[in-house]
Amino acid sequence: MLLRDNIHYKTAAVLFGGIGGESAGLLRSQVEYGGGLYRFKLLCSIDSDPVACRNHDLITGEQTSVVMDLFRRWQYKAWHKQEPPANWREMTAWDIWLAFKQQVPFFLFSSPPCKGLSGLLPKEKSESEQYQALNFLTVSGLELALQACDEYGDAIPAIIQLENVPRITSRGKPLLKQIKKLLKKFGYEVSIRADHNLGEIGGFGQNRVRFLIMARDPKQVPNVIYYPAPKPMRTIGDVIGPLPTPGIRRWADRCTSYRAFNGRPGCGSHLFPPAAIGGIYRRWIIRACGLFMSLVLAPTVWPSGINHPER
Repeated sequence: MLLRDNIHYKTAAVLFGGIGGESAGLLRSQVEYGGGLYRFKLLCSIDSDPVACRNHDLITGEQTSVVMDLFRRWQYKAWHKQEPPANWREMTAWDIWLAFKQQVPFFLFSSPPCKGLSGLLPKEKSESEQYQALNFLTVSGLELALQACDEYGDAIPAIIQLENVPRITSRGKPLLKQIKKLLKKFGYEVSIRADHNLGEIGGFGQNRVRFLIMARDPKQVPNVIYYPAPKPMRTIGDVIGPLPTPGIRRWADRCTSYRAFNGRPGCGSHLFPPAAIGGIYRRWIIRACGLFMSLVLAPTVWPSGINHPER
C-alpha cells in the first residue's frame, strides 16, 4: 500500500478494460476509515483493442492502458478463422507482470467478453468453436494474471472481481467450474451470484442484472466483503427531469421571433412560439415514451435473458 499526501493508495489492475468504465470508477472512489483516506492507484487496464485503449486514457486522464491480446494461439485461430500474423505471439506471465508494473495488485478486476455467453446470441452459434474460444478468455485471462503474480511477485491479489452476463451460469457452466477450481487452488474464498443488480446498487433508472464472482484471500482480507445495500430505483421523471427543456437553444437564438409571437417585450428562455409548442412537445413526449419503454418495459418483455438471472 502506498502512502502519499496522507492518502493511502491500494493498487488495482483491470483485465479486458475496454474504454475505461471500471477504471474511471476506481479512480473516483474513496473511503475514509480509521482517520485515513483510501483511494485506488490504477496500475494498468489491458485490452486488445487499441482504439478502446486510447479512449480509456482520454476518459480516465491517465496513460495506464496496455494493448495486449490475451488469446492463446488456438483461440486466435478459432476466433479469427485464420493463422495469426508473423509478428503475433502468445502473451506470457512475464508480459502480464510488466503490464502490472512488476507489482501484485491489491484488487484485480476482470470483465471478459460476454458476447458468446449472452442470450442475445443464438444458442447454436454460441456453441460454435469460434465463440467457445472467445468464452475461454474468462479462464485464460485470470489464469495468466494469477500465474504472473505468483511466479514473479510471490503473492496474489487480495481481492478478485469478475463480472459477466447472468446466462454464463448455463452457457458457461464448465468455465465457471474451472474458474472456481483455479481460485480455490490459490486459497481464495469465493462468492458466486447471478443477481448482481447494478441498477439497485447505483440507484439508476434501469435494472442492470449481472453475474458476479467475488474472491478474497483470507490471509489478506480476513473479514467478509459485505454486499452493498440496494438503493431506490430512479423513475422516468428522475431521469429526464434534469434535462434541458426542448427547443430552448434553438428558439433562444431568435429573440425577435419570441417577442413577435408572444406579443410582449422580453426574451425569457421559458417562452415558446405558440405555433411551435405542439410540434416540440409532441416530439418530446414521443421520446419520453420511447425511453420509458426501453428502460422499464423492455427488461420485462424482451426474451433476451439479460435481465432474468434465473435463465
